[in-house]
Amino acid sequence: MRHVTKAGQPANNNERGGGLVVHAVDSECSVFGLKQPAICGDTPSGRLGWSDWMTLAPASPVPPITCPNCLKVLPEVKQDA
Repeated sequence: MRHVTKAGQPANNNERGGGLVVHAVDSECSVFGLKQPAICGDTPSGRLGWSDWMTLAPASPVPPITCPNCLKVLPEVKQDA
C-alpha cells in the first residue's frame, strides 16, 4: 500500500501541508503505478502521476492517509489481502 498525493502546489500556497490529501494506492511499485487510481477511485492529476511519499522522502515519516473515501474502503482492502 502506497501513500500518495497529487503533484503540484496548493491553490493558495498558504496551507503548509494542512490541506494535503493523502490517498492510498494498492500497489507496491511507484514506477509502473503512476497512473493507477487510488482505492477511492480518484486519479492523479496531470501527466506526472502521483507524488509517492516513499520515493520522495524515504528517511522522513510517511504521513497518514487523510482521504475520507480511502479510509472507508481501506478495511475492505485489508480483509481481501
